[in-house]
Amino acid sequence: MRTLPPSAYILTFCCLFGLCCIPLWSTEILPLRDYQSHLARMAIIADGGRTPFFADFYHIDLGPIGALAMDLLMPPMVRLIGLDAAARLFVTLTFLLMTSGGMALNRALFRRTTAWSLAGFLLLYNGILIWGFINYLFALGLFLWVLAGWFQTERWPAWLRIPCFSVLCYALLISHLYALALYGVCVMGAEVSCAAGGPARWIFWRRRRVWLALSQFALPCALFVLTSPTGGNIRSIGLFSVALKLHGLATLVHTGAYWADLSLSLAVVCLALWGWRRGWLALSRRMVWSIAALAILFVVMPDVIFHAGFADFRLPLAIALIAIAATQPIPGTPRREVWRLAALVGIAGLQVAVTTARWQAFDRQYAAMDGLLDLVPAGRRVLAVFAQEDKLYGLNEPPIAYEPELAGVRRHFFVNGAFVWPQDNSSLTLASPYAWLQADRAWFPEYYPGELAEIWRAPRTSPLSPFRAAVLADFDYLLIGPEGRFPTSVFAGMARVGNAGSFALYRIPDARL
Repeated sequence: MRTLPPSAYILTFCCLFGLCCIPLWSTEILPLRDYQSHLARMAIIADGGRTPFFADFYHIDLGPIGALAMDLLMPPMVRLIGLDAAARLFVTLTFLLMTSGGMALNRALFRRTTAWSLAGFLLLYNGILIWGFINYLFALGLFLWVLAGWFQTERWPAWLRIPCFSVLCYALLISHLYALALYGVCVMGAEVSCAAGGPARWIFWRRRRVWLALSQFALPCALFVLTSPTGGNIRSIGLFSVALKLHGLATLVHTGAYWADLSLSLAVVCLALWGWRRGWLALSRRMVWSIAALAILFVVMPDVIFHAGFADFRLPLAIALIAIAATQPIPGTPRREVWRLAALVGIAGLQVAVTTARWQAFDRQYAAMDGLLDLVPAGRRVLAVFAQEDKLYGLNEPPIAYEPELAGVRRHFFVNGAFVWPQDNSSLTLASPYAWLQADRAWFPEYYPGELAEIWRAPRTSPLSPFRAAVLADFDYLLIGPEGRFPTSVFAGMARVGNAGSFALYRIPDARL
């Protein structure tokens, strides 16, 4: 089969990568929900307790938890180039791992490169990214590379291969536990598939290669169970949530509208399945069982595993990237391949243009909130309280729940909302006397309709309310929005400092000023 020279794919990769990085480097604040809170944590860890303000409020504990990619890699970057540049660089590296890892896995399975292996670029701006699960996405890209390496090293002797991949498995584990689970399913699916293809009298789980594959997981799993504070925290909520699974399916793309995202995502899946059934896409036999197992896991997986939320929500994107890497189109002429490359660049360019325009519009809204927070003196404590509509998909546009935390680390004032539990894969905890807030509902800045109803019923006494006297006593300012969603009685005695759109800043009485 005639193919294009490697330079054509390298050039297209660079073009697509450059295009997809435009939104990251052309906006002031990345509108990635949880990532904003993670960035605030990175600034505190990078400081290392040298600033008395951070030491007064936070305690750093870099223990062996199952999501340390950012905590290990970003603080040195922050100290070297600053928080803003490090934030963009880490997402850029994540994009590079995801796209190049998919190409590497595709080549490991098929021994050739085609335009199809670049299709992962079209899934970079997905719902998981907007939620800000960057640790997971970084580890997902790393997983694709490790899986490609496993297939490329089949001829290595076991005494060398197993120790090397035991180390890589542990790297996956500390990057994100989910990545190790994905790797385990895919490796064992591939090895069982090969073993099952032998003579019928052979029982596949007795085959040597299956046991060799299993052995690479022994050390990392033992270390996780014995040393990680999250190792024994197995908890699941909702064994089957249709709503959450549909929202997970909608994450393959992101337009900001749930039904549009779900329709587009389902259309992509249906087109891929149709192309496979028609023989236009060939699926690697080594990955059939792995993809089938992941699809079944998506259906039966609980919402929460090891205290990690949205476990099944995260899986469709991983399955999509694996499926792209595990398939190839029917051979075509070089001219047809050029048209495929051109179509990829055109679609990616349109996607980037829309994303850049939306994100730059978000910058104006972030600037308005930051202007309001400029009124808070350094060293003070801000209680952020935001009303929300839909816990699953109705994110504020732009996501604003954790933006005050970013403003806080830049201007040195304390804000509620940071991830401060090892079970939530955080290396940060609250110092005394604020440690009690970790277990209090008021620590979380977002309130949904059911909680809002309870606040209206008993704003000063409900355990769900952030306006209890015990909570307000630990803060100097209240950042709230939209104001109309909360009872006016909660502002009694507070001095209004300023407002920005639907958000307002109040000074809490008896604050230490």
